[in-house]
Amino acid sequence: MTANTKVKADVKVLKGQEAEDAVLEYLKMMNRPFGAVDVSSNLKGAKTYGKTTFFVYNQAKTTPDIKTFEEENKALSADVKTLNAELGKLNNALTDQELEAKILETRQQSYPTAHLVPLRLGTCFSICRCNFPELAQLDSDWAKWRTEWVRRRKIFNELWGYATDQKTRSEADEFREDLGIEVDTPEH
Repeated sequence: MTANTKVKADVKVLKGQEAEDAVLEYLKMMNRPFGAVDVSSNLKGAKTYGKTTFFVYNQAKTTPDIKTFEEENKALSADVKTLNAELGKLNNALTDQELEAKILETRQQSYPTAHLVPLRLGTCFSICRCNFPELAQLDSDWAKWRTEWVRRRKIFNELWGYATDQKTRSEADEFREDLGIEVDTPEH
């Protein structure tokens, strides 16, 4: 029993503001949550709970390590995204064999247009069985019928304007569609 009384004599009993300051200092130093019993026993230097002894690592020392790991992780994640994007582009690109096949296919498709070369060069008269008087007659007929078409289109547009004067544009378009009227395209 004398050993117990000796230990108790060494422990300084704190009261009031001094005790609160000591507890707050201890909590800041240990940097983890404690219960009231834990604080009391740890301030006296006891770390044993029953038959188990607990050792606590100060978390303040790990904070910079975690931050550096997180920064490295972000940098590596960005690298992975960049490399994955590059890999996706490479996977979508054609291989050499596929490129050669595409070139061959394109050349074969351009072969049927070889008969158009004389037309592009303006030497179609040697291919065409028409003579110049027939071509002149075709040009005059085309001009005559084109002017007739322009005149009729003008009359139609005028009559159509009278018929759809009281309708909105969408109603007039719907009416035209119901009647099955086809409008000339701009190249006419």
